[in-house]
Amino acid sequence: YADIQKLYLRETPHGSASPYQVRTLHEVLRICQGKIIVDIDFKEENKKYIANAFDLIAAENMVDEVLFFLYDHQDMKHVYSLHPTITLFPRARNRKDLNAILKSKLTSVVHIDASFQNVEHLKKLKDQGVILWMNSLGDIDKQALRQGNRVYELFLKEYPYIKIIQTDYPALWTKMLGSENK
Repeated sequence: YADIQKLYLRETPHGSASPYQVRTLHEVLRICQGKIIVDIDFKEENKKYIANAFDLIAAENMVDEVLFFLYDHQDMKHVYSLHPTITLFPRARNRKDLNAILKSKLTSVVHIDASFQNVEHLKKLKDQGVILWMNSLGDIDKQALRQGNRVYELFLKEYPYIKIIQTDYPALWTKMLGSENK
């Protein structure tokens, strides 16, 4: 850890070093508290580490400011039992996964992708309080960076049921949404 503390993040994937250093989860939670919702995309399979992270989140009074991503919705019951007030948002890879997640009643936040095409069904879910999450990371964000607001406007028209969007460029989304309200 002492060696990691000496490292700096890069400005771009292959660019020069930024002024930002690698932070611990504890430090990140303190920096983000009261400012943003933190998406914890936990790649560690050892449930002991998940429990430790949940304990830290609770100790920092960040339970309402964290969404905990799960790659496999079948892990929901166990992870939920570790700390039932932290919001889970599992990934649904297909309609069967989505139905199983919603049937569990352990969360109302679900990560989907562009393969979900039944717009009317997804709009109904949104109207029922289901919060659907999708990424604009990658190609969509890169296109918007090059081509402007229109890319995000088309994204919203194509996916009108999406409530949460994960992006690498929040300032671009904010600018587009601000200009949309004028």
